[in-house]
Amino acid sequence: MEGVAVPDSMWLVIADKMTAIGFSRSPAECLLKWDSLVDAYERIKKGKKKHTKKGQKRWQYFHAMEVVELVRGSGRSLETENLNFIVDV
Repeated sequence: MEGVAVPDSMWLVIADKMTAIGFSRSPAECLLKWDSLVDAYERIKKGKKKHTKKGQKRWQYFHAMEVVELVRGSGRSLETENLNFIVDV
């Protein structure tokens, strides 16, 4: 999932949406969280953690990140996908 350029304005929109649902976050904090999620996903996926299967089952965001990776790889837009089934909104 690396190598995808994301405009700064996107993180501003995400931060605004987070604030609207009661979580005050700056665009930089949103980007940092995203980077952290991607890093954790990649570590588990590549098996750098012991007991990869357990990591997949225990890390609550693993399957959501898998869906994000699949949608991005297909060339479709995450904006057009209904992903509410994978995350609590």
